Amino acid sequence: MLSSEPSGGTVDFECRTHKNLNHGCRGWMNISIFILVIYSTIFSGIWLVLAILKPRYGQKISVNGTLTPAEASLLCAVIAKSIEVSFLTIFVAFIGQVLSRRAFIKTKGISIAEMSMPAWVMQPGTLFTQGRTIWFTEWSILGIFSLIAALAAMFYTTASDGLVAPKLRFGNEQPTLLSGQVRSSFGNKTHVKELCQTPITVQMDPEEMANTCMAIDATATAYKDYKLYLANWVNQLKRHNTSKPLDEDSLTERPRPIAMMYDNITIHSSWINVKNITQLSQKYGSRIVLDSTMAMPHPGIFAAARDPVNNIMQPQEVSGLGEYRIRASVISPSVNIICANMTLDDLTPIVYDRWPNARLNTSKWPENHSLPDPSAWRNKTSVDDIFGWGERYGRTRRPIFAKVPTRYNTLFNFTPGAVMDSAYILGTPPQGNPMLCSIRAFLTPNCSTEYRASIIGGSLTSRCKNGNDELSYPELTGKNSNVRFETGWINLVSGWGIAIGFGGGIKDVNGSNSRLLTQLIPTEPRLNPALPSIAEALAIEVGGSLLLGSIDAPFLLSTKYNATLHDTTLSQIGLRESFNASIRTRDYASGGTQNWQNIFYAVLAAIFMINSYCLFWFFSHRSFVTDFIEPKNLFSITMNSPPSIRLDGACGGGPTGEQMSTRWFIKVNPRQEHLYFEEGPEGCQPSESQKDGLRMHLSRGEALNAYQRLAS
Repeated sequence: MLSSEPSGGTVDFECRTHKNLNHGCRGWMNISIFILVIYSTIFSGIWLVLAILKPRYGQKISVNGTLTPAEASLLCAVIAKSIEVSFLTIFVAFIGQVLSRRAFIKTKGISIAEMSMPAWVMQPGTLFTQGRTIWFTEWSILGIFSLIAALAAMFYTTASDGLVAPKLRFGNEQPTLLSGQVRSSFGNKTHVKELCQTPITVQMDPEEMANTCMAIDATATAYKDYKLYLANWVNQLKRHNTSKPLDEDSLTERPRPIAMMYDNITIHSSWINVKNITQLSQKYGSRIVLDSTMAMPHPGIFAAARDPVNNIMQPQEVSGLGEYRIRASVISPSVNIICANMTLDDLTPIVYDRWPNARLNTSKWPENHSLPDPSAWRNKTSVDDIFGWGERYGRTRRPIFAKVPTRYNTLFNFTPGAVMDSAYILGTPPQGNPMLCSIRAFLTPNCSTEYRASIIGGSLTSRCKNGNDELSYPELTGKNSNVRFETGWINLVSGWGIAIGFGGGIKDVNGSNSRLLTQLIPTEPRLNPALPSIAEALAIEVGGSLLLGSIDAPFLLSTKYNATLHDTTLSQIGLRESFNASIRTRDYASGGTQNWQNIFYAVLAAIFMINSYCLFWFFSHRSFVTDFIEPKNLFSITMNSPPSIRLDGACGGGPTGEQMSTRWFIKVNPRQEHLYFEEGPEGCQPSESQKDGLRMHLSRGEALNAYQRLAS
């Protein structure tokens, strides 16, 4: 219970100030304020600049970098918190200095509502619990200034975390020059053998160890990719709207070629040089003609991306969360499949069993058979223009098959001693005429390769926009470069064709792969919207060999690599080749990740501008006065001030209403050298008699000197 009577007797007491209210600028408190305002201004400016520029830190913030991601996040949080704390300290000191000085000026004074401004900044919750106080500040400039400072300080660490703290973010695509090791020509069978891994040693199988390993590699890759492609077909048919079937005449809307490399790299190839099958077949009469060309990404980009010379930060260096995308201007290994159905008469010039006096021994084919010299082989056929045979095309060597395969069987061309740029498969469908297909590989500069990498794997994609990509060689240089058909690759694909069972038709083995392939032979001159064609299927199956032949191969079209030779020194040491590329990485960078986070720029900017103003104010005023808004100082001067009728009734429940906006002034009793609060419109400017008294007491101390300077 509050007592209205004093607990003791009345004691006469006179309070004389014994310290100067002007503290100068050399005290520890003053120096610390200067240090804090300089620190807060500089670092809040740096924080604002980082948020605006959004710098990328690359390998500086990585597992092996200057800072780990955890350390960078902690450091950013510590600095942001130190900016916030130092800002709060200097702004409260700033308010105290401004209000204390105003209390001495007769035209201003201070109110109880203004005395609560430091609490807004230090205890932002009071803006809600004591929100009415804001209205009694009369919305002065200092009041608005304090309100902005309170709100900005409340959200500063949040703004720092949203706009400055390093976080994983994709940057813009940057052009660059990358390089990779070239150790072999394209389709070099000898180099592919060297890369093959097998426990069988040369001593155990000196003749066929390498060939066997290579054949297993090519077969395993072919079957895996083929199965993946067929499953993709099934899934797309399930997803596709049955009311709008796939385009019968165009490859562009049909399932894209897909394959796998190293078990975790998905290969997305492209159909290029797309031709309308119906129009193509009409061009050659009633004959069904297919022409499919598949461009694959260059597999060497995978190794180049991990080459230390290129200094590309890998996903595992960013705690497994990093990603990057490379678009490289390199050649693309491609394969062209041309198929045409043929009658038995059409096949006679290239089928041995249909020649006069032919005696076929399927157990010893092609040995012990009187075959013509491949260099002198000139039999003309009715499909010369389709497959590009004859003098006018510069390709006079045609394939020779032992016989016409029975239904569901295929034969793979094997012409001993012939140097050819194509391999051939002859298959007989369940119904209808046999179909002959040619397989020819070439290198095209008209596509670029895109590689995406993450911790769970990656993807290689060939980018061909209508057969031409903006990062392709012709687009970058303005020079046209023709494709180059490769003859060396045939030595590699010949082993693939035998190992995969395409030659089993000579003994009518009815192999599963041949059976499925022959079921994909079209029965009319258009693509089946529910099935891949034999040309598409062959492209997928041979794609694995195309990739194997492209590993460590050149990135650019060049004549200095001979496809038929193998340089042991080049294979071991390698030759570095540079190529144009662009790269986009997902690494640690400052800046927001969502558009709504841009609102925090106002917070960072407000703190920096307020810091800058406080820095200017403190350096322009230099000296400090006693902060009478600080609780202990306010309590002391209030306890030694006379009671006021203006605060009648405020002793129990606190000031309310107009009591909050009453102006208070610091006045002086010159005789007692005593400072005290008093309300009233008149200022604290002393009268002439008071000034005379002040002069008489100057020798007693410096407190009244300071008061005179402030009040005058």
